[in-house]
Amino acid sequence: MPQNPPPAQTVTSQDADIALKRSEEYFDTLVSGIEDYAIFLLSPEGNVISWNAGAQNIKGYMPEEIIGKHHAVFYTPEARQRGLPRHVLHYAANEGKCADEGWRVRKDGSIFWASVVVTALRTQKGALRGFLKITRDLTERRRIEALQTADRQKDAFLATLSHELRTHLTASLGWVKLMRESPKDETITSQGLEVLQRNIETLTALISPLLDLSRIAAGTLTLSFEEVDLKELVHSSVETLQAQAARKGIALSSSVEIPGEVDCKVWGDKIGLQQILANILSNALKFTPEGGAVTVQLRRTQGTAIVMVKDTGRGMSPDFLPLAFKEFAQEKSSHSENGGMGLGLAISKHLVEQHNGSISAESEGRDRGSTFKVELPLIGSVRVGVLTASEEI
Repeated sequence: MPQNPPPAQTVTSQDADIALKRSEEYFDTLVSGIEDYAIFLLSPEGNVISWNAGAQNIKGYMPEEIIGKHHAVFYTPEARQRGLPRHVLHYAANEGKCADEGWRVRKDGSIFWASVVVTALRTQKGALRGFLKITRDLTERRRIEALQTADRQKDAFLATLSHELRTHLTASLGWVKLMRESPKDETITSQGLEVLQRNIETLTALISPLLDLSRIAAGTLTLSFEEVDLKELVHSSVETLQAQAARKGIALSSSVEIPGEVDCKVWGDKIGLQQILANILSNALKFTPEGGAVTVQLRRTQGTAIVMVKDTGRGMSPDFLPLAFKEFAQEKSSHSENGGMGLGLAISKHLVEQHNGSISAESEGRDRGSTFKVELPLIGSVRVGVLTASEEI
């Protein structure tokens, strides 16, 4: 006689809560001793409700110091201002999980590069119970990657430099031999002198940034400060490069958005300021194709002069923007397309900072142009090289 199957057991909500509590206790036991990962729970509102040894090791807080506080304390002020802590929880609650990499803040205020995964935890009925947050400290990995990138950039730079030197020196040597073999041939002598002059100018342009960089590294780059009229400086810088722009078929123009009777003077090294503008403008002309445009705008705000250089050229990818002012930094294939050593913007940044100013770059992406902005304190605001700042005009 067949036996009837046993009746199915009914799981009550109380049983489910007991099972969930046991699983949470098991989870706490499992992760409490892990030291390489910060693993902890957040309430639905984002407050810390558990803390493992790894979290204490990475973030520096004892459990009694952090439990009950909002997880926004782990983010930089800039990230908090952008609402990132709230966005992460909102995204995880809607999508189930949110993965992110970025700077995080320890108890002592130091920052570290973190890989963070936030997972939403829900009851059987789908109600949000909180979040599981796992953080890894990737600062050392990021440092190693940065060193590897720097090594690759230096290797590429040395290869490019050696190629450029060899090319121009070989051409020069060839023409010297021709001129010696035909000393009375005026045509060869004339052409040879033109080639030699052109190659020497090119080599000078290649080597000068290296000398500047070495002086910067050694701390021997000296600047002589005086009153400099930025109106005149912008005008002369644009005028100097007009012929180069015309040869490339690029419209180069400037606009000074300052009334004629209002001056725009800064306390700076005139040659250094000229070099800043020349580097930025040359860079813009280099990466702007025929038919494009480069514009220079000068304006002033309260205590600050602002020079904007905009071009309609190749632009920069979002990944490259943070590297734009690094030594030897060039986007892939940039040298083969346009030449250059990747030093001009790095030197410009140093010179701007020596003038107590700032420089920044913006681009909406490849083939969408770039904008460089230089901000310098006007005379009467701050004087570089003077121990005491003068009063505001």
